[in-house]
Amino acid sequence: MDYLKENTDANIEAFPEITEAYRSVLTERTDAVLYDKPNVEYYAETEAGGELVTVGELLQGEQYGIAFPKDSELRDEVDDAIDSLKESGEFDEIYEEWFGEAPDIEEE
Repeated sequence: MDYLKENTDANIEAFPEITEAYRSVLTERTDAVLYDKPNVEYYAETEAGGELVTVGELLQGEQYGIAFPKDSELRDEVDDAIDSLKESGEFDEIYEEWFGEAPDIEEE
């Protein structure tokens, strides 16, 4: 919503659930929805019956992480599992399956 307010003169409406926003577009009450790319693409392909399409370029990208309680024993196990997936190339395969392109991740 902040992006739209700062970068457009669109009439903006917030929805409590994203599925309500999609339904609003499908019923032609709303012209478009701006939301997370993977979610929009998934909904358009699976739930919208071919009635929704994605358009335009990616406006903003964010990195995500996994949070654990302090001193969690799972953190090291998850780190090791992710490293193993990356080393074997399976991480890239999974990423491409779900996001349609190779990951563009900067390693620290």
